[in-house]
Parts: sequence; structure tokens; C-alpha cells
Amino acid sequence: MLTRGIHGTIAAVKWSYFTAAAVHGYTVTQHAAGAWSVAGTFVPGLVDAYKIAQRPIYFVAPFKGGAWRWPIESLAVLEGGRFTARLGPLTTEGSNGLSSPTPRT
Repeated sequence: MLTRGIHGTIAAVKWSYFTAAAVHGYTVTQHAAGAWSVAGTFVPGLVDAYKIAQRPIYFVAPFKGGAWRWPIESLAVLEGGRFTARLGPLTTEGSNGLSSPTPRT
């Protein structure tokens, strides 16, 4: 079973252009069936309960020159600020803020 992963330090959960939660430390995994998931830790004091309860929300992981963006299909908040989420299809956001579908490789 082949899986791919992305590990990072800084990310966010977004509702529209608002930051619903800041993330410090995460792992995004693409499973063999093509499904995506993320596990990480919210920054204490930087989680807005109202915004994170809205839909649609997105997991956004920046990289030099843009960001990866996934819609969050389900979100589980665990003890100690940890969370897990099932993610939808990946899109890539350029430095201009526009998103485009990411081709499968």
C-alpha cells in the first residue's frame, strides 16, 4: 500500500479568507485509494470556535511561492489541541492567491 506524505510546521484552517485556526506541526497523508487526511496541532489561543464551525473550511499549507489547499470534509478535535481531518481534493494556490486543480502524478 503506497502512501505519500507532507510534513510541515506552519499551516492554517481557513473559512473564506478568515483564519479559523492556526496550526503548528502537521502531517498530510495521501492514502493508496487517493483519499487525503491530515493530523496536527492547533496553536493554543488561535482557534476561533465560530469560524471553525462554519462550512466550507480548508486546510492550507504554505510553501515558497504558493500554498496547498484541501477542503476539510470532516474534522475531529482531540485533547491537547490535536486534530485529525479527512480532506477533499488538493488544489494549488499560487502567489497571486488563485487556486487551480493539482494534476495527479
